[in-house]
Amino acid sequence: MSKNGECLLQLEYAQKIKLVGDEEIHLFEYPRDAVCRVILGCKASLKSETSVRSILNSVSALAHVELLRASIDSHDFKLNFHKV
Repeated sequence: MSKNGECLLQLEYAQKIKLVGDEEIHLFEYPRDAVCRVILGCKASLKSETSVRSILNSVSALAHVELLRASIDSHDFKLNFHKV
């Protein structure tokens, strides 16, 4: 959403709508080359990592995408990112 609360894309132009719980998730097409990396959070499960890796490996247009995992630095107040 933009700063004033308006959607940047009109929801009626969504290619697919999924119902998750009681919320509608509007999915839009996007250029696959716009994605250069996927970063898994510090607490992302192995199941999530496996799912993301499976998608990246099965979609040839996403073969260039780098998969990283965030971890908390043990000395400084920062996150580190490692290839998985």
